[in-house]
Amino acid sequence: KGAKGGAVVNSRISANFLAMAQDAAKAGTPLSATSSFRTMSHQQALCPCDGQNVAEPGTSNHQMGIAIDFALFHVKGGTLCSARGTSANDPMWKWLNNNAAKYGIRQYAHESWHWDAMNDGGKTRCGGDGT
Repeated sequence: KGAKGGAVVNSRISANFLAMAQDAAKAGTPLSATSSFRTMSHQQALCPCDGQNVAEPGTSNHQMGIAIDFALFHVKGGTLCSARGTSANDPMWKWLNNNAAKYGIRQYAHESWHWDAMNDGGKTRCGGDGT
């Protein structure tokens, strides 16, 4: 369980995540994952689900293979990008914040470590420009 530094993602977005990881490494900021694709049984094992820390089985972007939790300091934020959790002193978070949106990857506002391929126009998925 856990990504152990690597990640498994949906084939529809794997090229995006791969290019992002390669470019981050070239820039001197290698990315490291703690969680990515989760099976139903893995998601169930993470519960009890409280809606704040773990999504209900069948609703997680990890189960769709479109989310990666990065090895960042865990900072909780609000539900909107204007109040998102940030790890501003972490070089990996800084790199993701400045670059991930170029690859179609955005931060989930509530969790500094969770980045995925969802785009809801800047409501709960945040790019470096706040959207």
